[in-house]
Amino acid sequence: MKYNYVKKALVLLLAATLALAPAGCSSASAKDNVGTASTEPSKENTGKEEPAPLLDVTEDGGCIATFDKTDKGTGGGTGITIGDGEYLVIDTALTAGQVQVRVVSGGSDMEKVPVPDNSQPATIDYVFEGSGTTEYMEIQPGNYMVNVMVEKKASGTILFSIKSKDAASEKAADAASAAASDTAAAAETAAAAGTAAEAARATATSPDMYFGSWVNGDYLLNIGESEDGMYASVHLQPKDGPIVEWLYNEVLFDEVADEMNTFETGIKTTYTFDAKGLIDTVEEEFDDGAAAFRLTKDGRMIWVDYKETPGKNEITFKKSPKLIPTPSVLE
Repeated sequence: MKYNYVKKALVLLLAATLALAPAGCSSASAKDNVGTASTEPSKENTGKEEPAPLLDVTEDGGCIATFDKTDKGTGGGTGITIGDGEYLVIDTALTAGQVQVRVVSGGSDMEKVPVPDNSQPATIDYVFEGSGTTEYMEIQPGNYMVNVMVEKKASGTILFSIKSKDAASEKAADAASAAASDTAAAAETAAAAGTAAEAARATATSPDMYFGSWVNGDYLLNIGESEDGMYASVHLQPKDGPIVEWLYNEVLFDEVADEMNTFETGIKTTYTFDAKGLIDTVEEEFDDGAAAFRLTKDGRMIWVDYKETPGKNEITFKKSPKLIPTPSVLE
């Protein structure tokens, strides 16, 4: 009987001790017994500071879990309440390790030290690592127990915040408005660029602006179009002396460069004449000439010879009001 009396006294003493346990966030090792806040001795007994709790409550009704090289198997938890129009945000800032987070519906006993219980179905059950933010917008209002368990020695924090959906909606609306403003500004910029492009195209040239006869002293330039495509011919016809001809039968209009360009198929030929004015000799000097023809803003034409004196032999022509045919002696 004496043994039973002592046993009952110990049970009553243990119950009284548990009743005095502090409410709110707490932590426990997975090795601790259920309902035990900590196996560490208190400051009153040892004179040492008690270890900081694994979780602390925050002003918004959430909590924060702090890890400092916390060993695997260390866990803890606390209760949170998510009201109507609210949702849960988990901000992970772990510099090392992995932590399992389980959010279990129905937790409301703040006097009880929460210990992870994997047998209970969890609303959220995920192993977090590294940094990131996860929003649980669809979580139902109610009381929940937040349990954390170190899976791999961890350092850093995991913050559980209770946010208002109205505030989130306003933030999203502000972001959408800002995006719309950016889009409108971009559209205006594009429109301005388009206007500038249209203006540039309005001042650009076109092939028909090159067609016709162009003159400069003894030089005659003809640009035209035949069944085989566009062509250009340059004739140097001094009063006394031979006639020199540059013939380009493969001419293309380059819209990017805004000029006429030729392939390297230009033929340079020199014609000499006898006393009667008839052709005496014909000498072809090359058949791989290349050139460009450019219109200036004041309506002049520049012939750029890429074959003989690149960059130097540039002759500027004026447009003739009428078509001047190729020298008849060459026909």
